[in-house]
Amino acid sequence: MGPRAKYLALCFTVLAALAIFACDSGTPIQPSCIITIDPASLAFTSAGGSGAVTVSTSASQCTWTAAASVPWITVTAGASGTGPGTVKYTVSANATSQARTGVVAIGGQVHNVAQDGQGACAYDVTPLSATFNSAGGQGTLTVSTTAACSWTATTSETWLTIVNGSSGEGGGTVTYAVGAYAGTAARTAVIHVAGYDVQVTQSAPGCSFAVSPQSAAFSADAGEGTIDVSAPAGCTWTASTNDTWLLITRGTSGQGNGTVVYSVAKQTTADVRAGTIRVAGVDVRVVQSGDVSLCQYSVAPVTFTPCMPATTLTTTMTTGTSCPWTASASVSWLTIAVGQSGTGPGAITFSTSDNYDAPRTGVIMVRWPTPTAGQNVQVAQAGCHYSVPHDQFPFFVIKDGAPDLSFDVLQQSLPEECGGVQQEACVWSAASDYDWITITTHMPVRGDKVGPDGVHFTVAPNNTGGNRQGTIRVKDKVVTIIQSGS
Repeated sequence: MGPRAKYLALCFTVLAALAIFACDSGTPIQPSCIITIDPASLAFTSAGGSGAVTVSTSASQCTWTAAASVPWITVTAGASGTGPGTVKYTVSANATSQARTGVVAIGGQVHNVAQDGQGACAYDVTPLSATFNSAGGQGTLTVSTTAACSWTATTSETWLTIVNGSSGEGGGTVTYAVGAYAGTAARTAVIHVAGYDVQVTQSAPGCSFAVSPQSAAFSADAGEGTIDVSAPAGCTWTASTNDTWLLITRGTSGQGNGTVVYSVAKQTTADVRAGTIRVAGVDVRVVQSGDVSLCQYSVAPVTFTPCMPATTLTTTMTTGTSCPWTASASVSWLTIAVGQSGTGPGAITFSTSDNYDAPRTGVIMVRWPTPTAGQNVQVAQAGCHYSVPHDQFPFFVIKDGAPDLSFDVLQQSLPEECGGVQQEACVWSAASDYDWITITTHMPVRGDKVGPDGVHFTVAPNNTGGNRQGTIRVKDKVVTIIQSGS
């Protein structure tokens, strides 16, 4: 036997011995846990989002844990488990321009998470022009951009200085100062901010400006407006706007008296919008109504089924902030307390009166100025049904009258669930319009009245010489009383 054969024989002998030992020891061999995950990676945009990973195990008793390697990944479900399961996590928004990566470690496996950064930095600066008189003063500029984007603000003119905000990262404000001026002609300088040139004009002494009108209102349709500028000859001024739906078509700058002509774009939403045109240092406010034909309305709930007692109910109007609507009741027993009219989202609160007669229905009519007209809120209030065992007492009472008589009244709420556990929710009264019939049971009463507890009444002596007839009314039921003469 060669050396290799001897080596193999020795190995088989050792393995056999180990197998015999394992079998003889009585200790079961634990199965090994193999954990797999799917998917192995996920990618997210800069807005973030949520992800889920399926965990598979080779045996049901295999345990595992899940943990994120970075704070912008949060495990929301499945931080630990036994056997198969799912790990869920969220990725927060990435406010920087740099992409980033992280991992979720699950049972020794790695789930890779990649997230994009914000796109290339974009900036917006408002306003892009400003006008000052000879006294000078301070002005501000607003810089809009994403959090990680940096910018600077500079100017080369000594009379125009940056007071605050010469640099920044993300959105911010630049404050600048314009010095007093004693020259004979207007002067202009530029502030360079985040790639924009903001023009600052200062008038010479003696320049004063009057701007009219300083506000204007337009309907939802496209339109045109004018602004008149009054100023001494040689005094310069500018007109500008940062609102995209306002366009200056003539008079972006001028000297002395002049006119600014601007157009207003047609509304594309149902909401009111407001913009500003800055003319010769004066802000002219322009307001345009929303297009109500674009309003969308929703009312919920639209059905109510209150029981008999008076109650207060509320339905909710959902619509745009500038969308008008009204509400009214179709019946007198419905009263609107809040929300007879409104603009934008709101609540319509209304009440019902008591109803212990037959069930009844009414409508809260919600209306708005669109082709769909409106929505009816249906109110079906429960009521009561009454019965008496007989509707006539043919009493042939002696002259002295009847000291105590009675009859039964049964009631039932409709629907039955409004009657409560005792089914005695209906409230009612017995009454007579005849002075010779007296109800002796205290009214009103609730529930059934039968036997000794029925409706008691007395009949006065009849001295008329002939028979007479009267009635007792219980809601819609009538009990007729006939009394003989003396």
